[in-house]
Amino acid sequence: MKKAVLLPFLLLTCFSLIFAQRGTIVSFDWDQSFTKQEIRDLFDNAGIPSTFLTIDYSVDIYKVKYETVNVDAVTPVNATGIVAIPTDYPCAMALQSFGHGFALKNSDVPTGGPNNVYRLIALGLAGNGYVMTAPDYIRHGFDGEPGIQAFMHAKSEATATIDLMRAARNYCAANNIELSEQVFLTGYSQGGHSSMATAKEIQEFHTNEFQLAGVAPGGGTYDLSGIAADSLLSPTRTTVEPHAFGMITRSYIDIYTGVIPGIDFTFEEIWQAPYDSILLEILDRTHPNTNTSLLDPIPNTMLVDSIRIAAQTDPNHPIRQALADNNLYDWVPTMPLTIYHCGADIENPMENAIFTYNEMVANGSTSVNFENLNPDLGHGECAQWAILAAKNWFATLRTGCPLNLDNQTELANQLSIAPNPVTDLAYLDLSGLGKNLTIKLYDAMGRQLRKYTHLKENTFLFERKDLNAGMYFLEVFGDKRSTVRFVIQ
Repeated sequence: MKKAVLLPFLLLTCFSLIFAQRGTIVSFDWDQSFTKQEIRDLFDNAGIPSTFLTIDYSVDIYKVKYETVNVDAVTPVNATGIVAIPTDYPCAMALQSFGHGFALKNSDVPTGGPNNVYRLIALGLAGNGYVMTAPDYIRHGFDGEPGIQAFMHAKSEATATIDLMRAARNYCAANNIELSEQVFLTGYSQGGHSSMATAKEIQEFHTNEFQLAGVAPGGGTYDLSGIAADSLLSPTRTTVEPHAFGMITRSYIDIYTGVIPGIDFTFEEIWQAPYDSILLEILDRTHPNTNTSLLDPIPNTMLVDSIRIAAQTDPNHPIRQALADNNLYDWVPTMPLTIYHCGADIENPMENAIFTYNEMVANGSTSVNFENLNPDLGHGECAQWAILAAKNWFATLRTGCPLNLDNQTELANQLSIAPNPVTDLAYLDLSGLGKNLTIKLYDAMGRQLRKYTHLKENTFLFERKDLNAGMYFLEVFGDKRSTVRFVIQ
């Protein structure tokens, strides 16, 4: 009798050890608190006008370790990330996840330190009144599990993102922090890929748990095996990230050896010396070497000839098969989804985003949109505008608080310039913003170009004069502060 009772107990114990209790909090440690003015100062000091993000609330940041699953989607593994929680938002808060971009070292992910750019982004977006999560993804960060980073691996990006949102929900429930049902996803570069992967994973498996109100991947790559592979293997394409393809191959050798036939080579067997050893140092998240200038700016030239030729010419090459396992264009999104990109992106060419949009529409999606934020901005320059565009779009989808509880968002929606795009002259409507206004003009990099003071009329005449074509912002200071984005052609 005792054996009969003991057997189910042992089976249950073994099951618990084998399968992750996904979203379980391992640690949830307060890290830092910021008033809304301190957050604004951080952005202003970084050269990014704080009114671009409409920071209205104070925020607490927490470092979190939580349980998720490894690349096989079964084996338990701990991952880390940050959760940023507004302390004075008057209503139930929506949950939003931000996916970080290409991060080489432990210091480059959201938990990497107080000056980390992804931490700053999450902090600023939390200042809008969202409970923000920003995962490091698995096997990354100072407190992450050891192992090779699972770079551009759709399944583990999605599970790590989902399980950090679960951990945030668990914490909020235990601490009487009210959340709404709305969930938003965004991210840039790799984070564009991860937010798209998370949206697909939720739609396929977790619709009863997560209500996706808006998804905004930016600057991402979604057709990896076709357009991205051709770009990565191009004999003429130069890049400021020649190590990115190395990161992909290192990751996929680790993940797909024994899974995809033909992936039975080592990293050193596909990258020529001395680049193989240099890449391994640069790609090791614990190694101090970050000198990518030691690499050839054309990744193609660093590959072993036999691998390079085979991967270029064979659409079924094992490397392309591994890339194909992480494609994200062949599905039908049913949630509101906008793909943001910029036209001069060399690292992740906009052709990929347009192809993805067209494929989704052809598959029958009626909820997906595409926006070219600026035809002249490159990958790095486009990042802050993709984040801002997502922020502004989410504000139109968000429910919960009456608009008068978020005056700056309301004013940002009211502020308009016409015509937009601008060719020579344009008019800015200043009605209701007060008297004795000041207006500042910024370029796409956040640099202040002009300042207009002591404005008392309800309409402001903007003159292009010597400004080049591109994206610009006007920031208005009066009774309230607000911004408007516009393009000069």
